[in-house]
Amino acid sequence: MTHRRERSRGQAMAEFTLIVPLFFVMSVVAIDLARVVWAMDITASAAREAARWAIVHGGAPATACPVGPPSADATIPNASGSCPYPSPLTTSVKNLAIDRALSGGGGSVSATVCYYNPVTTASCSGDTNGTSATNARGMTLTVRVTSNLDLFTSTLFQKVASALGNTGVPSTYSVVGSSTMLINN
Repeated sequence: MTHRRERSRGQAMAEFTLIVPLFFVMSVVAIDLARVVWAMDITASAAREAARWAIVHGGAPATACPVGPPSADATIPNASGSCPYPSPLTTSVKNLAIDRALSGGGGSVSATVCYYNPVTTASCSGDTNGTSATNARGMTLTVRVTSNLDLFTSTLFQKVASALGNTGVPSTYSVVGSSTMLINN
């Protein structure tokens, strides 16, 4: 009878030692997955907030500090404490997007802003504005926010992959949020 009980304890200990590391790895993977989903939400929200701010601070005559490529009839103030980055700069929009994305605890964050005329151009990319794009009513603006997350599991997966002969496992995961809005002010 004692022999069976000892064998049962040994079996339980062996099962425990096999399950605990697996449970730990699955928990860390779940945490990383949750961080990626959270970062996706934060970057999308940051892009949306920055695009909204940019279309409100476009080239309408009543705008005290316009941002983006100015239209021909725009009045552009000199840079000052209340307007540090006037048109044609998009630095204010980028800074807002990056500040909002960093609040999500992501790694390195970058933002791009481009304007385009939806009548003549289908889209724009990076910081390159479309031909004849301005910050005037009827133009379109795209803000793209990229956050690079250092995942907890990347080191673990890199070591396992390296042991198996694969060195292509990335150490970071890029999450991108983008928002395109029509300037309507």
